[in-house]
Amino acid sequence: RQRPPAASPACGRGTMSADDPGRGPPADDEPYEEEEVEQLDANHPTLAPVQEILRKQITNRLSDARNDLAHKEEELKQARKEREDLGVELYQAQQHLAELQTHLEQAHENWNTVNQMREAAEEDLKRVRADHAASLADVKAQR
Repeated sequence: RQRPPAASPACGRGTMSADDPGRGPPADDEPYEEEEVEQLDANHPTLAPVQEILRKQITNRLSDARNDLAHKEEELKQARKEREDLGVELYQAQQHLAELQTHLEQAHENWNTVNQMREAAEEDLKRVRADHAASLADVKAQR
């Protein structure tokens, strides 16, 4: 028979037993009398059913953890694929925007050119009208 290590407070110290109906928990300075408890070897046949239950529980938890890990890895793989696809879509949108900006700049330059040509034509028209009005006045004056 082996003696167990000193009992912790959670292991019965400070509790009342049927043998001590009126006695409270022992003070910290009082010695604690430990009962001798028989400890079984890990390979003892009595422990086999408990060990089998524990083995199954651990195996099930391991299996669940592996399934969760596989699920999380699949989610991560999908998230990375989605991120890559969004990156490609963003790149294409940026390229399209750059093209649109180039077209806008060209259209703006064309508008400026046409506007300058219109202003020059209006100035020429004013000059031609003034010349025409002067010529008309000269012709009327000669008559």
